[in-house]
Amino acid sequence: MSALYVDMSSPGSLLNDSAFLTTAGTTAPPVTPTATITATVKRWLAWWKITLTWQTTNATGAVLNGKSVVFNGSQTRTVGRGTYTYTLSATRGEYAASAAVTVTAK
Repeated sequence: MSALYVDMSSPGSLLNDSAFLTTAGTTAPPVTPTATITATVKRWLAWWKITLTWQTTNATGAVLNGKSVVFNGSQTRTVGRGTYTYTLSATRGEYAASAAVTVTAK
């Protein structure tokens, strides 16, 4: 059973009003972020094109290999032979989630 309590002690200003929800002695679980990343690889002449696609949910920050990115997006990188790892991190306050994908171009 849930109950909603509204404090209207200062009805002159909506900014001073507060409301909170309690649920029979339980606390709502924290909203935590999620992160997913995928890669597709195509050969292009002597190079490889890696297309990274990522998604985050419930995030307030997103970082791909150390650089800030939009929460949901994609980008293509042209690379030579080698192994490449791409790591996506999503944060929300003290919570974080990460996902990684490794691509080998031979």
